[in-house]
Amino acid sequence: MARKKGNNSHAKGEGTTFQGKDGKWYAQITIGFRDDGSPKRKTKTARNRSEAMRLLGELKLKCQLGQYSVKGDILFSHYTERWFGFKVTLKGKTRIDYRAILNNHLIPYFGTFRMSGITLGHVDSFLSEKIKNEYAPSSIVKMKNVLHNIFERAVAEEVIAQNPVNHSMTIRLRKTNRIVISKEDLPIIMNKAREVSQRAMKYGRYSGQSFVMYPVLMTALHTGMRIGEILALRWDNVDLKKRCIYVEEGLSQKEDDDGSIRLTLGTTKTASSVRTIEISDSLCDVLSVMKTHSHGSKIVFHTQNGTHVAPNNWSRTWRDMLDEIGMRGKYRPHEFRHTHVTTLLAEGFSPASVAKRVGHADAQTTLRVYAHAVDGDGRRMADIFDNKF
Repeated sequence: MARKKGNNSHAKGEGTTFQGKDGKWYAQITIGFRDDGSPKRKTKTARNRSEAMRLLGELKLKCQLGQYSVKGDILFSHYTERWFGFKVTLKGKTRIDYRAILNNHLIPYFGTFRMSGITLGHVDSFLSEKIKNEYAPSSIVKMKNVLHNIFERAVAEEVIAQNPVNHSMTIRLRKTNRIVISKEDLPIIMNKAREVSQRAMKYGRYSGQSFVMYPVLMTALHTGMRIGEILALRWDNVDLKKRCIYVEEGLSQKEDDDGSIRLTLGTTKTASSVRTIEISDSLCDVLSVMKTHSHGSKIVFHTQNGTHVAPNNWSRTWRDMLDEIGMRGKYRPHEFRHTHVTTLLAEGFSPASVAKRVGHADAQTTLRVYAHAVDGDGRRMADIFDNKF
């Protein structure tokens, strides 16, 4: 269509008016670009120049509202694969967590939607469903953040015009104390863990996540070590004669570019996490039994092949175990660390000595995180004055 007047802009969201050879006026706007880089335009016919100017204003407004999009017809499930490809810098566990959020929550809900068709209402409905199903607020916030990140990228790539997550409902996070396993639940969990390990031994499975369930939890409860630190242990790190464990490494999982998961043995979480922990006689006894069945493996908690037990596999067995005793989702393995620290502080051990034992940077960190454990001191301090004066 030849133009008599006007110009042609190739920037998305901008447009022009012109009169064709047929004498009619036209309003035209660039709404995006095809995969080959050529512009995609929307054109309206007008009777005169003033009407063309009015139509151009309408086209610009619709473009700003996201009603016109070239790539917006791509399915959410397809776009997320493209988005995930840009996340090459994500660290191991974060990358695995993002993939789990996509596969277990976002794609099942939004997967068949067109990117341009997802609205604020859809996002709020998704979040409301998660709240109704009693997901932890922190978990819902993570889902929302990933969803926001996806749409931000889509806006930057001009797949859509606006991010529908921007004005979605607020998920309020409650400030809560660290969860400590109750005195009633702890023996139930430990007895069940012992049963799981003994069941594995009964069938000759002296390795794997079931066999090591009780020893791992016993180690966590008696030392306050992180699960990654425990699963990383080699027999070189355990001195049964001196009754010490030398914490030097941590085990984590990373996702490779092809989606496969591999175990990584690296440094501890922080420099202060490298430490020596004196252990109890009862834990020594449990670890001695483990060494008897080590079959020459240099790794304390190993698989049938003599390799490290994967944290995700062990956690899956943990969840199944809690399910059997009606506590699924009530506790995380990390709660054993919280229970260890809280118990020591409640028994009157100094924050400085507890910090050194569990690998905190300093006593202030321990007090900040576990202040609730010494809250009972207030009553005891008050009572002293009844006896003294």
